[in-house]
Amino acid sequence: PNTVRMAILEPNYVWAIDQALPRMLAELGCRELSAKEAALRLARERAKRIMKSGEDPLPSLQYFYRLMLSADYLGELVELGYLEDEYDFYTDENVEARRARANEALKNLLASEAG
Repeated sequence: PNTVRMAILEPNYVWAIDQALPRMLAELGCRELSAKEAALRLARERAKRIMKSGEDPLPSLQYFYRLMLSADYLGELVELGYLEDEYDFYTDENVEARRARANEALKNLLASEAG
């Protein structure tokens, strides 16, 4: 019933959606994630995609930085999160070395999931 209620609400009925959403999620067996849990899940999903596809990790560093901030400097995200800042200070490092460091940080993030 709560899921049906959410389905018929108009998008501009913000208050009604706000009231119905928690009941709908409970009905579906979903639970709320903390900001830290959500940031870590998002970071790991992006890391997996980057590692699987072989895409350049450097454009995603800002994304990891924002996730780290939203998770209140969660330990698992600090290495990746601060790579962006480090590059502002260590501009003499070449792009390939930066990319290698970013790939290593991605591996460390994914290894922390297993451990």
